[in-house]
Amino acid sequence: MELHRPLIQNNEEYTVMKAGIFRKMQTEYAPQLETLVRYSAEIDVVCHVITYFAISSRRYIDYVPMVLETRFAKEYSDELKRVFLARLGIIGENGRANCENYYREDAMVRVKREDLMRREKILDQANEIYEDIFNESS
Repeated sequence: MELHRPLIQNNEEYTVMKAGIFRKMQTEYAPQLETLVRYSAEIDVVCHVITYFAISSRRYIDYVPMVLETRFAKEYSDELKRVFLARLGIIGENGRANCENYYREDAMVRVKREDLMRREKILDQANEIYEDIFNESS
C-alpha cells in the first residue's frame, strides 16, 4: 500500500505553476533572494496546493456538463426505447408473431451462410495440411 501519494499527478502543470510563482516572487522580492531560497520548501508546498486547486476546479467544471449529458441521454434512451417497441410491434396482441418474423432467417441468407461456412471449413482443412507440410520440411 502506498503511504505517500503526491498531491499533484500532472507534473507538467505543476512545473509550469511553480515557475510562474517563482518568477512573480523574483520580480516582487528581488532584493530578498535569500528569502526565496530559505523558503523554497514552503513555496513548493504552496505550488502544490495552488496547482491542486486549479486542476480540481477544472475537473469540477468538466463534471457538470457530463452530469447533464448523462441525464439527457438517460431520458432520451427511455423515450427511444418506448418508440422502438411501439414501432416494431413486439408488445401487444401480435407481439409474439412479430418477434418470430424478425427472428426467422430468409432462405437465401441461410443458403449463403451455409455455403460460406462450408468454404471456411475447406480453407481451415487446407491450412492444416499446409502447416503440416511446412512443419515437416523445417
